[in-house]
Amino acid sequence: MSNHWTDIQNARLVLVGGGNPAENHPLGFRHVEKAMEAGAKLVVVDPRLTRTAALAHHFLQIRPGTDLVYLAALIRHVIETEAFDAAYVDHHTNARMRLSGDFGFEAGLFSGWQRPAPGEEVGRYDTRSWAYRLSEEGTPLVADDRNEPDTVFSAMRAHFSRYTFEVAERLTGIPATELRRLAELFCERRPATILYALGMTQHTTGAQAIRCYAILQLLLGNMGRPGGGLNACRGESNVQGSSDLAALPHILPGYLPVPRPEHDSLDAYERAYGTLTRRRLAALCTAWWGSPAGYRYLPRIDRSPSEYSWSDTFHRMHEGAFDLFLLLAENPAVSAPNAGKVVEALGRLRTLVVIDLFETETATFWKRPGVDPRDVDTEVYLLPGAYGAEKQGSITNSGRWIQWGEKAIDPPGEARSDAEIIDGLARAVRAAYAGDSSDRGRAVTEALWDYAGEELAVDEERVLQEIGGRDLFTGRPLESTREVTELPEGQVACGQWLYAGVYGGGENRTKRRGHDDGSGTFSKWAWAWPDNVRILYNRASADLEGRPRDSERPYVWWDEERGRWCGVDVPDLPDLHAGPEAPAFFRLAEARARLFLAPYRSPDGRLVDRVLADGPLPEHYEPVESPVDNPLHPGQSTSPLVRLGGAVTGDRSRFPHVLTTHDVVEHWLSGTVTTRVPPLVEAIPGPFVELSRNLGDRLGIRGGERVVVETARGAVTLPAVVTGRIPPLWIEGRRIEVVSLHWAWGWSRPHPAEVANLLTLDVVEPNAGAPEYKSALCQVRRAR
Repeated sequence: MSNHWTDIQNARLVLVGGGNPAENHPLGFRHVEKAMEAGAKLVVVDPRLTRTAALAHHFLQIRPGTDLVYLAALIRHVIETEAFDAAYVDHHTNARMRLSGDFGFEAGLFSGWQRPAPGEEVGRYDTRSWAYRLSEEGTPLVADDRNEPDTVFSAMRAHFSRYTFEVAERLTGIPATELRRLAELFCERRPATILYALGMTQHTTGAQAIRCYAILQLLLGNMGRPGGGLNACRGESNVQGSSDLAALPHILPGYLPVPRPEHDSLDAYERAYGTLTRRRLAALCTAWWGSPAGYRYLPRIDRSPSEYSWSDTFHRMHEGAFDLFLLLAENPAVSAPNAGKVVEALGRLRTLVVIDLFETETATFWKRPGVDPRDVDTEVYLLPGAYGAEKQGSITNSGRWIQWGEKAIDPPGEARSDAEIIDGLARAVRAAYAGDSSDRGRAVTEALWDYAGEELAVDEERVLQEIGGRDLFTGRPLESTREVTELPEGQVACGQWLYAGVYGGGENRTKRRGHDDGSGTFSKWAWAWPDNVRILYNRASADLEGRPRDSERPYVWWDEERGRWCGVDVPDLPDLHAGPEAPAFFRLAEARARLFLAPYRSPDGRLVDRVLADGPLPEHYEPVESPVDNPLHPGQSTSPLVRLGGAVTGDRSRFPHVLTTHDVVEHWLSGTVTTRVPPLVEAIPGPFVELSRNLGDRLGIRGGERVVVETARGAVTLPAVVTGRIPPLWIEGRRIEVVSLHWAWGWSRPHPAEVANLLTLDVVEPNAGAPEYKSALCQVRRAR
């Protein structure tokens, strides 16, 4: 989140698209209700009439996989009606920067498209034509007027001009009149905030659709101010923390890129990613190995990030690429797309180690229904883990607050905390590599690894101290992120540069529980990254002279008498004395927010801006399995960057309906815990498929009757919930049915049921590698 749940009450408009917070984040949703009590309007865009949608002032039902289209139509409206915040756009974004004359877009492809090389499945973009025109000093040329023909703004106007409300209606199913009203609401009611979750990310256009959110909020001046922002609703209490600490395969802690094979030194890494990124990585290497020279021990990646995705892991496992698989609190036999292929892949391992609270479907894949255990050669170990209340440590919530939790009770029996298990494993691996002088061996044996406490095998506070960083010359804990890059290389050790300051003054600031500041920012409660800033880019809440844009709710401002920036929040600036000309988006090489993603390196080499693989501007492509062709460019209906990777896909002639998935408040994720709680099972006793009354009438299906839902990957038999919450949509002149699966079940629990993710599709988005869970094709029939 750029802002926080507690800030939502400052919004005058709340758009929920790709999420269902009333059901999946019920306590967080109280802040939405507070905003509504103060007069805010709630708009929900969703394929189903969810519990959130039931409370909305406006509900817009959408075909899964087409969010980008309606958002592009909103952007077009803002541009064409000149409803954007002109001063904000001109001075805080790259709208007036001049583009290379070589940029273009035609027939579904941006300029620079290169067809697949021999042995490759998809092509790629040469991004040089997306670049800025530069001055002799290497800075982007800036036009006096954003409407000059070669500016970013003019390129945007031309690109989004195709996305009329009528085109959006044809593809999304949302009436053009409702889209126009939503656009008018956004323009009238500022600040507006946007909430989204997996309903946006789990598409092959997920990253670009979220880019539309960012572009819309920047055009309207809603970023960096109370009541605004772009806010991801995390589906688990520490998803943000696991992202920050590099749960993804292509990043290191602090979102630092993993080096590639050609980055054989820190100097080479700096040439690729800039001086500041180099300094942050050097501090990380110093924390891990005692010196920046530890860089040589880091792994290298030689493919695109999406090729290391969750789904690709199982594709490669299915091909026999792995001997050992270690799973910590994951249950992919239920939660992964195309789950049938996943359990087949597990059977091609030599060893599987599962660390969990219960005997999950993944741990019991070898004795699943229909399988003879004698036919499975994989050796499976199940290690008992500890539940949240049985261990201490921090979590980082959706709004970037890092909060400490104390252990309430010891875990039962031989169960151990995650930290104890990982510590024991690390020590055993170190012993196994003793005497190995290879880089692989020395990477393990020379790593600094001492987290034991006086009474604990692993003291998580010592881990947090390493993450927060320290000055090695003085031994002083770091106070700010700025120290990571300003102290000499080798003098600072920091395990996650964004968390620098979390142990400032020798205090575990995640334990702070002050709530008496009166500002509503709760700045004395826990610690927020970076530097305890509660709203990112908050300098943009003040005008060009440093005066609050909202005089009724001043947030940060330039104090002329004191000669510094002040506010109810920590001003999000590297230098509080920089004056009112200080840029809000200083973390980018242009020091401007990026409406258009141009590759650019600042002249001093400190910052390098990267691009998305699939284009500098958002473009709609149909899901891999779609009921219609893409009328915007029929010759390139789906994204040219999406790899099938051996995925089995179906066509609309056999599978006419759109399939999506959803959660319920009673069950959490794969249901490993909640489906073992009797009151929750009594409320929702198993998985189900929700379908329209229209489809139920056509197929002779009544609520509660069992139906077969089938895709190209398999079939499951589930009870039907026939409702008016998911009526058919008119798409390209055809009536399209959408059916939705609740999926949190499997065979290895007190109330067993079929695995709904047998049906979902395991192709991935080309930037982050998120699977396309939320849109596939299926057929439905009565069970015999």
